[in-house]
This record gives sequence, C-alpha cells and structure tokens, in this order.
Amino acid sequence: MVQARREGYITIDIKPPEEHSASVASSDIRKELETYYLSDRVSTVAKAWNEQRTAIIREAYEMMHSVLQREVFDELLRDASEAALDEIAAKFRKMLEQGPYRPAEPVDDMRVLAVWYTD
Repeated sequence: MVQARREGYITIDIKPPEEHSASVASSDIRKELETYYLSDRVSTVAKAWNEQRTAIIREAYEMMHSVLQREVFDELLRDASEAALDEIAAKFRKMLEQGPYRPAEPVDDMRVLAVWYTD
C-alpha cells in the first residue's frame, strides 16, 4: 500500500462532506477561525497583528490538513494489514486442518513434519 501511494495509485484528499460542501469550504473554515482570532481594532499595530494571525491560521490549517491526511492513510494501512493477516491466517488454518498426506505409491525415504496447533 505504501508503494502504491508512492507510485501514485492511491491518493488521499480530505474534503468536507458533500451535503456541506456548498456551505463549508476550506476558505470558509479559515474565515470562521479568523472571526474568533482577529482583532476588530483599526490601528496599524492591530492590522499588523491581524496579518500575523491570518498567516498563522493559514499555516495551522495547512498543517492540520496534512496531518489528517497522514492519519487517514495510517488508519487505512493498519486496516489493510489486519485484513491481509486475517486472510493469511484463515488460509494457513485451512491448510493445517487437512488430513495427512498419503502418496499414491509407497515411498521408502519419506520425511514427516508434524504440526500441532490450537485456537
């Protein structure tokens, strides 16, 4: 899965749910954050601070977006690994539950491997 992502077969993009996509876009989320953190004052110092706050909000949003994408990929990788291991275990269990090997013709130099397992 990691190799498939590196080669571009798997891409992960996080977007708002479709029922909210018209009303909630990334710029809307940033604008809402700005309403909480930007100052209403009009002095030059307040404007300078608001520019800094806007830049921080933009950077924090981009970092949060990339972290969420990484988390989603890690979760998918964990789920895929668990599913693959469960499938391998089921096939191995099926192979172990088969009866003993009985060749059609007797063999003089036969080696036997015994395996015992429990659930």
